[in-house]
Amino acid sequence: MKKVVLQISLWTTIAAVAVTFAACSLDNYDEPDAQITGRVVDSNGNPVGVMGSRGNVTLQLWQPSYPLKADAISVNVAQDGSFSAKVFDGYYVLRMRNNTGPWVNSTDSVAINVNGNTAVDFPVTPYYTLGNVTYSLNGATLTATFSITEVTAGRNIDEVALMVNKTQFVGFDGEVRIKMEGGAKAVGEQTITMDVSDLTAHHKLYARVGLRISGIGQGLYDTKVFEVR
Repeated sequence: MKKVVLQISLWTTIAAVAVTFAACSLDNYDEPDAQITGRVVDSNGNPVGVMGSRGNVTLQLWQPSYPLKADAISVNVAQDGSFSAKVFDGYYVLRMRNNTGPWVNSTDSVAINVNGNTAVDFPVTPYYTLGNVTYSLNGATLTATFSITEVTAGRNIDEVALMVNKTQFVGFDGEVRIKMEGGAKAVGEQTITMDVSDLTAHHKLYARVGLRISGIGQGLYDTKVFEVR
């Protein structure tokens, strides 16, 4: 019996040492030391606002030369249209993920040669743009003025809204919104007002305007979030 016990103990020791060496080997891999930063922009170079929480809108980053043909890195797009990814130096391709943003689907890609921190813009073709957005608070009346421009024909506007939320992540799933109907009348200069007197329970309140496009899952938003209080 003692011989069996010793044999099991020996193999247990060998296994433990093997695991330790494997862990050390994994720990010895260098972390990415470069960063890709950029913005999703329209044809005029203006950033495109999206719903940036929970990874609603993403891009795909590929490294074609990687021998294992690893899956693409998912790159989240923030509310203001910006994105970033930690990578190693090398050659990458940034691509659009279909049906994830308020713009025309495309197979276009952007080639990126990374040598240290690298900045790049990713151009898209929106159906509509939001511009000249201003917010004001007069007493308990919140007012947003803005303009909507059609860029690409083929899809109607379903809804335009002024939205508020108790966090800075403001979207169509927010706490309160005042909406106006879409259609052709939505294009051009617009003003929406909201009474926020019933929202006194929240110490912080943030606002944002946005619109929904027919057949598009993600809304188009102002790139800025207004701090109501």
